[in-house]
Amino acid sequence: MRKLFLVAVFLPFILALTAAAPSASQAQYKKTFPEGYCNCVFSPQEISKDKEGSVQLKDSFAKPEKVYARCYFSGPVGKVKGPDFWHELWVDRKLVSRTKFKEPPDANWDQIQIWITEDEYKKQMQGLAPGKHEVTIWVMKNTFQGKRAEAERDASGKIVAKDKEIWVPVRLSKGNFTYTVK
Repeated sequence: MRKLFLVAVFLPFILALTAAAPSASQAQYKKTFPEGYCNCVFSPQEISKDKEGSVQLKDSFAKPEKVYARCYFSGPVGKVKGPDFWHELWVDRKLVSRTKFKEPPDANWDQIQIWITEDEYKKQMQGLAPGKHEVTIWVMKNTFQGKRAEAERDASGKIVAKDKEIWVPVRLSKGNFTYTVK
């Protein structure tokens, strides 16, 4: 009877701790860089959350192979407006495209899946010239840093102080892979 009572009392507590802890899968694949952003992993198959171990992960692809990314954040993304959350495609160290979200992500998101060759960046990836390309994915968000007064002229020409919001881009994730086009 006493064992049953202990299980009934402590089981909800243990389950809550387990739910709050990062999954074993995420802990195995997620890396945090000294700058504070995390990594991305890549696969020729969709990478469902916490299912990285069930797909082939790699960092080298050849056209027409599909490329999917799972990009991790150091913690929940927090409350953010859609246009203030985006990811970027860089090819051979040049910014090729940026995808801004129309709808904001949930504040509790701590990772995102990106369909690189099948959706967001399909056109850009199909248009690559023959050769070996270094592809980088960045996931970013703007964070509010406060306000500062700036001098402006009003309609009559008088100089007046106006508060301006200060927003700073923050890197959440970065991943690299090689993409070969024959």
